[in-house]
Amino acid sequence: MPKTLRILCVEDSEDDAELLLRELRKGGFAPEHCRVDNEADMREALTGSSWDIVVSDYSMPNFDGISALNVLKRHGTDIPFIIVSANIGEEIAVMAMKAGAHDYIMKDKLARLVPAIERELKEANIRHQHQNSENEMRKLTGAIEQTTDSVMICNAHGIIEYVNSGFVRMTGYSKDDALGNNSRLLRSGRHDDSFYGVMWDTISLGDVFQDVFINKRKDGSLYYEEKSITPLKNERGVVEHFISTGKDITEQMQTRERLHHLSQHDLLTGLPNRMLFNDRLEQAIPRTRRNGGILAVLLVDMDRFKNINETLGFDCGDHMLQAVGGRLLSSTRDGDTVARLGDDEFAIILEDVQQTEDIAKVIEKIIGSLSQAYYIDDHELFITSSIGVSIYPGDGEQPETLVQNADVAIHHAKESGSNNYRFYESKMNSQSLYRLNLESSLRKALEREEFFLLYQPQIDLVTHQIIGFEALLRWAHPELGIVSPVEFIPLLEETGMIEQVGRWVLRKACQTCMLWHKQGFGDVSMAVNLSPVQFEDEHIASVVKNILDETGLPSNYLELELTESTIMRNAAEAATTLSQLSNMGVAIAIDDFGTGYSSLSYLQKFPINTLKIDRSFVSEIATNDGDVNIVSAIISMAHSLGLTVVAEGVEDADQLMLLQSKQCEYVQGFFFSKPIGIKDADELLKNWTKNISPKYFAHSG
Repeated sequence: MPKTLRILCVEDSEDDAELLLRELRKGGFAPEHCRVDNEADMREALTGSSWDIVVSDYSMPNFDGISALNVLKRHGTDIPFIIVSANIGEEIAVMAMKAGAHDYIMKDKLARLVPAIERELKEANIRHQHQNSENEMRKLTGAIEQTTDSVMICNAHGIIEYVNSGFVRMTGYSKDDALGNNSRLLRSGRHDDSFYGVMWDTISLGDVFQDVFINKRKDGSLYYEEKSITPLKNERGVVEHFISTGKDITEQMQTRERLHHLSQHDLLTGLPNRMLFNDRLEQAIPRTRRNGGILAVLLVDMDRFKNINETLGFDCGDHMLQAVGGRLLSSTRDGDTVARLGDDEFAIILEDVQQTEDIAKVIEKIIGSLSQAYYIDDHELFITSSIGVSIYPGDGEQPETLVQNADVAIHHAKESGSNNYRFYESKMNSQSLYRLNLESSLRKALEREEFFLLYQPQIDLVTHQIIGFEALLRWAHPELGIVSPVEFIPLLEETGMIEQVGRWVLRKACQTCMLWHKQGFGDVSMAVNLSPVQFEDEHIASVVKNILDETGLPSNYLELELTESTIMRNAAEAATTLSQLSNMGVAIAIDDFGTGYSSLSYLQKFPINTLKIDRSFVSEIATNDGDVNIVSAIISMAHSLGLTVVAEGVEDADQLMLLQSKQCEYVQGFFFSKPIGIKDADELLKNWTKNISPKYFAHSG
């Protein structure tokens, strides 16, 4: 392939210029050129573009080669300059070369042009490299001379070849004193031979040695130097020189130990931080390899700890973390490492373990300890934890692998519920890959129209009529089939896609409800769940209003369902958002009531219309007096606050009759209908009053 060559041609003859270009093309170049024949045009060409080479005729009616060369010099750019002329003599050629031309070629010997250009381009490149190296060296030398640090360069035998001004100021030795001398001239006698033996062993192997040296100045006084010695290798990998850089830390030594401690420990809990944890893990692995046995890495995460910070404040959260750190220490042995990696994540290294059963006993002790009540700032608090475990050598032989696999295990522990732990298993990585592929497919699901809605009716226990439907999102994966919402809803929230998908759900549900109104079912409302991510969007009220305006659905026929924990994540902002929605006429329902905070105060503070009793309480009310009492208390409390109640998960007539006896207003569940598609929902609405409703309520109170 021809090589591109940007050539500035100083030539008054278009034909001669074309001869040059033809010769270049024959030589394998693809010339991009500009022809000029006077000083003004040449200056403009140099300013407007960059050029690889300048080729100039010597004599022209209005210009000449020497003048062109001077223009190039004044421009200050190092571009090869070659004179090509028909009438240049030896004397003129010598004068041109002395003036700075790189070569001259007779027009009747253009065969020399291509080799000359190739040579000059190569030499120009070498000049540029040298110039860059010199510039970098000047910068480096200037920086080294101006730094207050001591810099010393020795050869492989410790003979000093360079010192900077910082060295002179720190040691009192002049450059003449130091150069050619051995670096031993700084020794104070305060370090034994083993100290220097370790130093030389380290740097001779090509590794960096760092430590604090107690050295002696020229006047005999001692000073502390925090020094790094870095080996320099040649191209064959052989150490030829050592660079020593150091700071005089004599005045800092009194605080050094504390600073060292702070650099490796968490300020809040006093536990080792991530850096010290990793360091100890790196040291523990070879010890375990030598001594036998196994080593375990535990990652401990506090479930829903963020809620404590958001509801009770960061001071309370900090006190909780300190208490957690103390309980972890008391649950482990003195030789084990307990560290705080960040936020509410702790890590533990268990060494000298003989069998995995011993690890399980420690974990159960930890979970039991962490589960006990915490009395912090006049609050009685409880918190659960999740623990992931990896074991050396079976689950990895490198620190990062063990930590990574423990992290994989902790995610599986969280999926199993609170106060759970999981040992790492290789199949977990396959599950993680499955999750990654699921996320990738999820990003395309909306545009591929793979999402759809199902609708579950809500029944009025007084009128026995359908008063509304709850819209439920489903995903039909092209290969996996119907994917459980339990799998994909968390992924939508983690990736932020829930906002876009949530808007689609809200719009689709409102369109469906409006369609039923047009079909004559004007009293039917629509309930739509809002995720925490959607609710925390500062524009959610505007989003809801725009969709209502777009679909034409009256706002009083839309109910938004939120969980207790969603509202309580940030109570102040939640109050503002709920007021905006309520002022629009949108109803607010608390979903899964009784499974979250169960704090009654917010029911009075926020504009809430409905409580939905979680199915876990409804499922056994016909056989469990405890659940009956809970359901009865929720209904009674809701009515006293002017709220209506919807019982979820009604599956048989006994549950229905009991809920009727407790004056529960509305129910939904498989007893009446599973979630169904829009066509089946249409049929249900059309046939409910005459053909379907009577059979459900024939024997009800």
